[in-house]
Amino acid sequence: MIRPALLCLPLALMSCATPQERCIASVTRDLTVVNGLIAETQANLARGYSLEEVVISTPTWVYYDQPVLVAQPDGSRIWINGGGMCLDDYTRTTQRPRAIDPEQERRKLDGLIAQQALLTRQATPAIELCRLQHPQ
Repeated sequence: MIRPALLCLPLALMSCATPQERCIASVTRDLTVVNGLIAETQANLARGYSLEEVVISTPTWVYYDQPVLVAQPDGSRIWINGGGMCLDDYTRTTQRPRAIDPEQERRKLDGLIAQQALLTRQATPAIELCRLQHPQ
């Protein structure tokens, strides 16, 4: 699974790209995704298992030195002066191995490679159009 922060990275970097680069990135977006899936599937086959992202939330005691708004059993809220400990959720993302069916992964890889070829054929004229519309 791709982390949300990594999905935002291309958007942040695109703001620095030239108009031609932005145009090419927009017409090859699906091809880029398929290329990433091919790499992931090939890595799964090489390892013999996939890696699954898991979010783990653990209650952790945290020291607060500022006033804290605390909910009361009756639903009201009160401010408590700082200098105390409160339970707060600590969330982390980790990866764990997951069994794969190698034959199914190979079929998936074959389908992705066929899709990659199709998308490459479709993107080639669009890339040339981007280069004509936005010469550098």
